Amino acid sequence: MSLVPQLMLILPVFAVLLANPAQGTPAASPQVLFYRTPQSLFASGQRTRQELLARRVQQAPEGRVLIQWPEPHIGPVWVRQAAVTVDHDLQMNTAKTVAPVNLRQAPDWHAPASFLVPRGAVLQIRKWCGDRAMTWVEVDYQTATHGSTSHSSVEHGFVDSSSLLLRVDFASFVRFKEDKGHPDATWRAVRHREGTFLILDHDERRSLTQVADMMTRPDLGIIVDSRVSDEKPALALPVLSHVHILQNSLTQWNRSLLPDHGEVYWRDTNEPIPTPQSRRFDATEALLKTDELLQKQIQEIALQPAHPKHGLVLAEAVYHTTDGENWQRLNVEPKGPLALGADGTLAVGESVSHDGGRTFQRYIRWDEVSAILTEELGHPIETVSLRAIESISAKRVQLKLTVGHMSVRLAKKKGDLETWEMIKR
Repeated sequence: MSLVPQLMLILPVFAVLLANPAQGTPAASPQVLFYRTPQSLFASGQRTRQELLARRVQQAPEGRVLIQWPEPHIGPVWVRQAAVTVDHDLQMNTAKTVAPVNLRQAPDWHAPASFLVPRGAVLQIRKWCGDRAMTWVEVDYQTATHGSTSHSSVEHGFVDSSSLLLRVDFASFVRFKEDKGHPDATWRAVRHREGTFLILDHDERRSLTQVADMMTRPDLGIIVDSRVSDEKPALALPVLSHVHILQNSLTQWNRSLLPDHGEVYWRDTNEPIPTPQSRRFDATEALLKTDELLQKQIQEIALQPAHPKHGLVLAEAVYHTTDGENWQRLNVEPKGPLALGADGTLAVGESVSHDGGRTFQRYIRWDEVSAILTEELGHPIETVSLRAIESISAKRVQLKLTVGHMSVRLAKKKGDLETWEMIKR
């Protein structure tokens, strides 16, 4: 007897079973790994999700941040959120400790210490004190005591400001109180902080107590704990080093009590936590005042050195000002880097404008750039990116590029627009 008729009857049955496994042999429940702590490198065991859920006693989100370290060979890496501080973690009147620090009874290293504040603690600033040689901050620290009843107490004292991270450490530009009401008041570029003083261009020093407004970089992260990754314990970044924030993520950790293991932690991939989305850009916002612009996420700022009121800002879109107060949105792809030439030339990423931002043209062709780099370096170019526009005008442009693990500079003159010249390797 031919088997064909029988196979024709049996195959549809197998097809139904494959499409609906629940109607056939029950599939084994998937196993979920659990850990002794969320910081554990290796799992302690596994159980079914149903069993872990039945014995779950707590849920806790754990933050992760994808950062780009300045050294390109390290590449993007996920690190613990607690190891990185961003601008909105601090206020003007708060500070975070970057190491254990003693609260002293007076602004002097020889003064008795009254309390040891742990690393990562947030202090309330009461008063700035000290001079250019040694600067101190008068602070309050709220402690929590846990026992039969929970209560808090406030410790008061003085700490050296070099042990603190401040919101102004994220500032790219500031305005000062005595300048704010002046008709010529403008934003001043910040180079770095020394104690309770800001160092501006031309090594000018201004006290932190005089800061009225600031523009911070929301994509800037500052390392406050060198142990940035539990999964990669060998990866250690210097405290107070700057990193570029690429992405934020939350992981849901669950705590369960198992009869044979006690307290364990596990990730529940079936319960994702939505991450905050960036505020959507409103295309009708063609002209903004400075206060309105500050409500956006400032990604990059460029000012014309000779005329600081002439600037560009990348904040969801690209905005241009000639008076420091009114910002016009430009019809150009919102990407950096930004630059302004002394002759009024505007550069936004790979595009340039010679008419005040009314029109833009591409001035970089990557096939040309790749060809000159291949010729000069003697090997094919795999990756190249635009890192900075060091100078630009209608007559000349100079770029800083990242090629693999090194930086190079290219320049091009008007009249020879098709030829790039590598000026420094």
